[in-house]
Amino acid sequence: MDQQQTYRLTVWIPLIVVSLFLLLSGIQAYTHYHDRQRLLLTAAEINLYETALQMAHNLEYALANNDAEQAQSSISRFILRRDAELAIFVDANGMIRYATQLAWQNTPVSDQLHPSQIKLIQDAANHQKIQQSSVDGILQVVIPISLSEQISFDPKTRFPVILLQKNIHTRLTQTGVQALQQNLWLVALFLLSMLLLIAIIKGIVLKPLFALKQLAEKLRQQQFNLHNPLQGNTEQAQIAQTLVDAGQQLKIALDTAQERENRLNLTLQSIGDGVIVTDADGMITRINPIACQLTGWSETEAIGQPLLSVFDIYNASTLEPVVNPVSRVLATGKIVELANHTVLHARDGQRYHISDSAAPIRADNTPESAILGVILVFQNVSQQYQLRQDLRHSVDFLSTILRVSPSVTYVLDVRPGPVFTLSYVTESVTAMTGKPAEFWLSHPQAWISRIHPEDVPKVQLTLHKVLQSDTPLTNQFRFQHVDGHYIHVQDHLFATPETSDDGHQQIVGVVLDVSHQQKAEQKISFLAHHDVLTKLPNRALLSDRIMQAMSVCERYHQCLALLYLDLDRFKFINDSLGHAVGDQLLIAVADRLKKLMRDQDTVCRTGGDEFIILLPDTDADGAAHVADKLIDKLTAHFDIENNQLFITVSVGISIYPENGRDADTLNKHADTAMYRAKQAGRNQYQFFTQEMHAQIAHKMELEHALRFALSQNQLNLVFQPQIEVKTGRIMGAEALLRWQHPQLGQISPQTFIPIAEETGLINTIGNWTLHQAISQCRQWLDSGHQEVQVAVNLSAVQFNNPTLVSTIETILAEYHLPAQYLELEITESVAMINIELTIKQLESLAALGIRLSLDDFGTGYSSLNYLKKFPIDTLKIDQGFVFDMLEDEDDAAIVDAVITLARSLGLNTLAEGVETQAHADALQIKGCDFMQGYYFSKPIEAAAFTVLLDQSEIN
Repeated sequence: MDQQQTYRLTVWIPLIVVSLFLLLSGIQAYTHYHDRQRLLLTAAEINLYETALQMAHNLEYALANNDAEQAQSSISRFILRRDAELAIFVDANGMIRYATQLAWQNTPVSDQLHPSQIKLIQDAANHQKIQQSSVDGILQVVIPISLSEQISFDPKTRFPVILLQKNIHTRLTQTGVQALQQNLWLVALFLLSMLLLIAIIKGIVLKPLFALKQLAEKLRQQQFNLHNPLQGNTEQAQIAQTLVDAGQQLKIALDTAQERENRLNLTLQSIGDGVIVTDADGMITRINPIACQLTGWSETEAIGQPLLSVFDIYNASTLEPVVNPVSRVLATGKIVELANHTVLHARDGQRYHISDSAAPIRADNTPESAILGVILVFQNVSQQYQLRQDLRHSVDFLSTILRVSPSVTYVLDVRPGPVFTLSYVTESVTAMTGKPAEFWLSHPQAWISRIHPEDVPKVQLTLHKVLQSDTPLTNQFRFQHVDGHYIHVQDHLFATPETSDDGHQQIVGVVLDVSHQQKAEQKISFLAHHDVLTKLPNRALLSDRIMQAMSVCERYHQCLALLYLDLDRFKFINDSLGHAVGDQLLIAVADRLKKLMRDQDTVCRTGGDEFIILLPDTDADGAAHVADKLIDKLTAHFDIENNQLFITVSVGISIYPENGRDADTLNKHADTAMYRAKQAGRNQYQFFTQEMHAQIAHKMELEHALRFALSQNQLNLVFQPQIEVKTGRIMGAEALLRWQHPQLGQISPQTFIPIAEETGLINTIGNWTLHQAISQCRQWLDSGHQEVQVAVNLSAVQFNNPTLVSTIETILAEYHLPAQYLELEITESVAMINIELTIKQLESLAALGIRLSLDDFGTGYSSLNYLKKFPIDTLKIDQGFVFDMLEDEDDAAIVDAVITLARSLGLNTLAEGVETQAHADALQIKGCDFMQGYYFSKPIEAAAFTVLLDQSEIN
């Protein structure tokens, strides 16, 4: 008998015995209970029946004697009986006559009784039989009254009845309890017997079983240090010892398994790849930290989850879900590897490119054994994937560059000799050479024959050098196109440190067609050293040639001449006929100069209308001869756009080494001599002299001093009266600028005004002059001299200033001087510089009310057509004509013509330089309006001029 059978006997035998005893005791108690209830019910029914018969007899007697009180008393006494509940007397009409419930008397039966009770009454009355009922301990009996007398009635006749009702339910219940109480002693005796039996069984069977259970519980709790609690050689003791031995073996096995587990955990913790282990159903049983990091799941959360919930993978290209490798392993039983284009979607939203593989875990190493689970190993290859993508993009980008680049990339295999064999070339070679890449690769030596024969040695030398160098080299040579012409190419090449597959070195080169670049560089070089308009050498190239020529002169003791040419009146032509005509004239002049010069001479344009000619091996006599020839030939007319243009030229000459031993000095001295030629009347040449140098030094000294003249109060105004011929009264004053230098003394305006214009000081000095003159006129006006106006000369720089009108308007407003008291004078030459600007400026000034006069009329080149457009008030006759008009008929005629012209145009005339009575009388006879000169007064200070104003007229 084994342990399980013993346990069953010890448990089930007492249970079966107890159950049988309880069943028998219950049956016996139930039988006894029902017997007693049946006896009680039968006795109660008999008692109720007898009571009913007795009450029926008494009621018949009372009713026969019409003793209602006796009848009610019989009914009422019924309720005093044990278990009695109800007694009623119902007459033949169904009315309750007497009842234990007095409220029911004289009420219909249907109002008070239950339908079952009514039915009993009807049955008894109709059938003339005693009716009985027993339901749940409630006993009822209904007796017809006629039966008690045994009188025969008509069967159709309804008889009165009495109803008696008793409730013995409580007595029945008590009877059952009493029956059960009588059996309790037997049950108690049996239970005591059973307890004794259980105690015996416990001592014999259950105690060893409990001891075995404790051993099993300790084993379940992994408590392996056990001892056998049972003694002897019983079956239970042997089982207990078996459990103790099993505990020892389990401890050894668990220690071994724990050690393996620790090693496995350590491996999983330290491995750099993600590892997930599942069971045969695909549920995660293990996951290492790397896998947790990549999936976004913690170890506690992931274990027990389906792999598909944790390891969510997609195709990197299509983003379509990928069949999980674990599912494939479980389905096929084979190792499964996925490509690197798999993307893992982590729980936190991150995405990782992974490479993974999955293998089955089997009970043993045989393929037929059952799959216990799957181990999944995956690696984050996002960086490698990105590197591959970048590399692919770089390769694609490089391929695109090589495909669209105009340069040609090639590879030469270097074989012993050395022999250079073409092994690779890009498709762009087609556009450069006219033959496709296939041709050159099929003829790997043909490229050498296409190099210009003169350049072959240079190319070969470069190829040999690059093999010995660790840096790239550059080479330029000519390469023959398929159509026969040569192109200029630039080759950048270097030798690879690695060798090719067959062990030979390689040269990688990039060839670029630089034919256009060379042409552009030549053009840039030409433009850098030549004038864009005339294509003549510019100043930079001239300086280089001067240096070369001076070196030759120094070596062979020769001279050279530098001629500085400036076209006279070129600005007039440029402004009157337009810049296009001016440019064509400059080109024509340049062409004529080149034809006049020798091949070794250099003709240079430095800008504007200035040219410089370098004459190597030429002395002063030779330079003078060339200058005469130039002046003569350049005076011949130029046909430009249907215009016959005439120009003259002013030439300055400097000689090496007398006038300078470097290019800058020679240039500067020739320039100085050219300006002297202009000052001397133009259309001539001048050699540089030391006197000119002194004059230049003096000019620079004056320029420096002039910059401080205003701040040091060295400038002042003097006023020369302007006399009305008819009245002899002073009608105006010309303000004249004077400079009194503390060391240099009185400096003429003809000397410092040009310097002020060249340096830009004229605007500052001119504004100061306007302030002083207008302020003084305001003072004369305030002192009562209402007829006096002040005249101020404007230089070319001032007049061409776009802010002139607004400046004068501001100054007039500052001193509150009416505009008609101010007269502005411009020379005829200034007016002709820019006709459109002159008209615009004069009209703006006239609109303010300012009087305008044209000074030095007759000395310039003004046109009568322009003159009538100028809104001027006065023509001033130049003093040169006035001074000589008494002896020179031409000057007299000019004066007459000017006065007549002015009168015809409605203008006043003012003659300058009147120094004698004869001049004054002659001008009065000719009809001149105003006069000015030393005959009346020299220019004087403002205070002295005020004294003159106080006189009625000037004698």
